[in-house]
Amino acid sequence: MVNEERISKLTSAVYKVTDLFAEKEPLKFTIRRVCLDVLSLYVSCSETSAPEAKKNYARKGEIQSKIVIKYLSLAEYQDWIDPKNFYILKEEYSLVSQWFSETFSKAKESMDNKKEFHKKKRLEELTLSQEKAPRKEEYTPEKSIISKPFIDDNPPIKVEPLFKDLGIGQISTELVNKVDEPIKEIKDKDKMYDIGAAIDYEELSSTQLKILEILQTKKFLKASEVCNYFEDLSDRSVRREIKELRDSGIVITKGSGRSTYYQLNYIY
Repeated sequence: MVNEERISKLTSAVYKVTDLFAEKEPLKFTIRRVCLDVLSLYVSCSETSAPEAKKNYARKGEIQSKIVIKYLSLAEYQDWIDPKNFYILKEEYSLVSQWFSETFSKAKESMDNKKEFHKKKRLEELTLSQEKAPRKEEYTPEKSIISKPFIDDNPPIKVEPLFKDLGIGQISTELVNKVDEPIKEIKDKDKMYDIGAAIDYEELSSTQLKILEILQTKKFLKASEVCNYFEDLSDRSVRREIKELRDSGIVITKGSGRSTYYQLNYIY
C-alpha cells in the first residue's frame, strides 16, 4: 500500500543509490529532482479534497513516476552499481504510478457523477417551472383570429352598376375560393414554430440548460449578458451554445446588430 511514509523512504533510498554515482554525473541530480517532484505531487494529491485538483495532481504524478523509472533504467545500463538496487526502486515506483492512475480515475468519476447530478437537477427545475407557468390557449381553427369569410350560397356575386360601367364584371368564384384556403404555417424562425412542439432536454448540453434557466428568469438578454453568467467558459463557446438554441427554435431573437436580444420561444 502506498502512503506518505513509504514514498518518503523510497525518495531517501533513491538519494542513497544515486550517491554511489560519479560526483558530477548529471543523471544523479536529474533522478533526484524528479523523485522530489513525485513526492511533492503525492502529498498535494493526498491533501486536497477537490476532485478537479486531485485529478490534475494524479495525472502529473503518474507521468513523473514513469519518468523516474525510465531514468533508473538508463542508469542501470551503465553498470555503475549492482543492478538489484535499480530493480527494487523501479518496482516501488511502478506501485506509485499505479496509485496515481487509480486516484486519477476515481477523481474523474467523481467529477462526472457531480456534473450528471447537476444536469438532472437543472432539468427537473426547468421542467417544474414550465409546468407551473400558465399555458397558452391551445390553437384551434375555430379560435383563429382570421375567421372563415361568409360566402353567399347564391352565386354569382354581382357588383353595383357603377363598377359595371367601369368594365368590371362579376367577382370570380376562384378569388372567393382562395379566401377560403387554410392559413399556411409561418416558417420564419423568429415568428412561430410548429404548434405543440416540445423540447427534448436530453439532447441539450448542461450549458444550454443553464442558458434556458437564465432566460426563464431574466426574460430577455443580450448575448454578452448571457456570457457573464459563465466565468469558466469563453464567450465564443457560450455564443455557439446560444446559436444552437436559436437554430433549433427554442430561443428567438428580437432586434438586430448590437441591440439583438434573446428570449425563450414561448410556443414551447
